[in-house]
Amino acid sequence: MQIGIDFREYNRNTLKRRLARRMALAACNHLEEYLDFLKTTPSEGIALAQEFTIKVSRFFRDKEVFEFLKEKILPGLFRQAKRDFGLIRIWSIGCARGEEPYSLAILIQELKEALLLEEIVCRIFATDIDQQALDSARKGVFGPEALKDVSPEIIEKYFIPLSGPKPLFQVRPEIQKMVDFLHHDVTSPQTTSPPPGIYHEYQLILCRYLLIYCSQTLKGRVLKKLYRALAPEGFLVLGKAESVCPELGDFFELIDKEAQIYRKRGQNEG
Repeated sequence: MQIGIDFREYNRNTLKRRLARRMALAACNHLEEYLDFLKTTPSEGIALAQEFTIKVSRFFRDKEVFEFLKEKILPGLFRQAKRDFGLIRIWSIGCARGEEPYSLAILIQELKEALLLEEIVCRIFATDIDQQALDSARKGVFGPEALKDVSPEIIEKYFIPLSGPKPLFQVRPEIQKMVDFLHHDVTSPQTTSPPPGIYHEYQLILCRYLLIYCSQTLKGRVLKKLYRALAPEGFLVLGKAESVCPELGDFFELIDKEAQIYRKRGQNEG
């Protein structure tokens, strides 16, 4: 079964570990046996792709990153938007079930109220290659584990408790409407920025905990793509275990090492 995702340039050791897990679950002892199982079990192709892109996230993951955005990055973007067209464009890559983009939306709404800048419009484009994760993200329903780093005040303000056998909370509509969830593969050489017709000029891009799964060649290609997608002096946020390739030092300036936040340099199209 083909699902349209090319994993050939992903980290081989990671793929081997996760392939071994799927083989064990399918009770297959040899690759040839598992390949036959893939061919005869359409759902296994989807399950294998989901295994390769396992979703581990929660709201406000790495609090220091969101604190830096709140204190050092977003206020400047607000001031710039007020001078220009009143619009902030953000791209959240590998958004999983929506924890990161919804966290950004909440943070931005809090800042808009604090700075009395309700007229500023923020569009957050959240993308992933896992359609099931995107469908879940659009519903905006989360359990306590995803919200363990969120204060009771924020939960009360931005989430609706749902009745049922398990405690669940739904993101309020005013936060949901700030985020557009789109199917998009940032590693594909055939794509640029998220569809439909949305190209470049993002003031802020978050690509956290995705590059660790990429080969060095693929990592460099993705970073060049993100460079082209950023607005002049736009900001790029990577995962804490990630960094920009040394050979791309002319493209990005490191702003904060702990939070792995970079600013776009110059106008080089890479």
